[in-house]
Amino acid sequence: MRQTIIKECLQLLRSPLWLILFAGCIGGSVMLPRANLTGLDVMPGMVYFIMVASLLFFLYGAEEARGEQRRYQLELVRTLPGFTGNRLGKLLFWMLFTGIFYLIFFMAVVLYILAVHGSETIHEVPHALLYTVLCWWAPFFLSTVLGYVLYSLTSSLYSYVLISLAWFLIMPYNAMVLGDLMPREVAGWLIVGDPNIELIMGIYDMESQRVNRGFFIQRAVAAVVIIGAYIGLTWTRPVRQAALVCMAGALILPVFSPYVPYLTDESWSVNSYLPAAPLDEEELQYSVDHIYMKVSHGRSNHDLYYRYEADLEAESDTISFALWNDFVVEEVMLGDKRIAYTQQENLLILKLPSREGRLKLTVATRTYTSVGPNFAELPSVLPWYPMHPAEAIDPYHSGRKESYRLEVTGSESRRIHTNLSPAGKGVWEGQAYGPTIFYGEYVEDGGLLRPAFVSQKAAVRNHNAHQQIVQEARTRLAEAAEMPSKGFIMSTINEFAANPDEYFASPDSISRTQGSALDVLFLAQPPLR
Repeated sequence: MRQTIIKECLQLLRSPLWLILFAGCIGGSVMLPRANLTGLDVMPGMVYFIMVASLLFFLYGAEEARGEQRRYQLELVRTLPGFTGNRLGKLLFWMLFTGIFYLIFFMAVVLYILAVHGSETIHEVPHALLYTVLCWWAPFFLSTVLGYVLYSLTSSLYSYVLISLAWFLIMPYNAMVLGDLMPREVAGWLIVGDPNIELIMGIYDMESQRVNRGFFIQRAVAAVVIIGAYIGLTWTRPVRQAALVCMAGALILPVFSPYVPYLTDESWSVNSYLPAAPLDEEELQYSVDHIYMKVSHGRSNHDLYYRYEADLEAESDTISFALWNDFVVEEVMLGDKRIAYTQQENLLILKLPSREGRLKLTVATRTYTSVGPNFAELPSVLPWYPMHPAEAIDPYHSGRKESYRLEVTGSESRRIHTNLSPAGKGVWEGQAYGPTIFYGEYVEDGGLLRPAFVSQKAAVRNHNAHQQIVQEARTRLAEAAEMPSKGFIMSTINEFAANPDEYFASPDSISRTQGSALDVLFLAQPPLR
């Protein structure tokens, strides 16, 4: 095996054209987009250069197969001892060669950024390293093997047609071009790279360079299928049969996997709440307290599940809760009795067998925009949980404080931020105007929570700008509205929202939320009828 690796190294050195092409690829990938290489957070934006490098490795693998056929090398090796070591050595050499290329490529980009723009984003290196291993090195290595396999199968100019097609299908460009023709559920599993490039650069900032569990499963499936094809192509029959069995098992895995590598592009669902039609006043005469919620974060796509329990007292046999349609109610019980319910137009209507008791709901979502594999933004002011409609419409003036006990599973406790007090590992409790749960890479400083990609200066500037707007409005309108003391910078909100204890704002320009901030704090909503 070692002799094969040495032989392959010497053969590569005797072909300087490939070394020149790969060196030129690295140089061009750094110099051409240098104006945009301002921090390590731009790594996903280098997707086109990664695609070019992957195409080079496809062609390099094909050239390896062509060279073997021209020298009748495979037939010769099969007749000599050490055949298995030769084939594994070739595979290991490709792994080492693509790994060295990746490390040089990665270090060139990182050193350029640090040299020109300083070390402000140096803390992102571990995330960038893991992300690029799976989204840069994995495509380089697997493209080499697949290029070898495809050329070996056809051994003609048609091989390059197949290579072009395969390159297109497993690269992120697949999702960009065929988004309307190929289901996301298929394209996401084909792509050996980041299948969410467009989304993380447009909507899901919190998912940028964050590797989800589906990435590992997809790379494992791709590696088993492609390396299995290489083994089946070159080894003898017993080994070939074992490889085919492994490939079949890997191809079935995506059907049963609880985790997916992709994010679906759902409609923007985080807005202020407004009922689709006037509400019946009698359906609003109720109260809930002593609320228990067990929230389970699915860590895949937009999956979230929770169990909601509350002591209910109602004055009518029918009551209404505000609840986004994204959150599908699976079961409703009052005490031990299952009860009838209707969910439509962001409203949950319950038919009660009695007017008091312990209300229990089971709710799940697979489409809510503010939930991703590596983050969740669930503010108390929006009806992701059952809210009184009056409170959902105007949480600042109609907010209601209740007692909460919250349990969160499926997420690391240290990365969870909530408006309740810790009461054990993964458990929080206290009085609040609804539960707020933020999970992911956030930084809390001086009563202000911000995503890690938002600088402290930008967050403070955002807070001060809102504070100034409120102070000027108070003076002008002679109103007593106060800016809530605790603030959350939220990546998936597009309006200002607040209750008496906390506010939520977009990290974007203050001009976007200036009008909504004044409306929320100074303009009480009219009666529901």
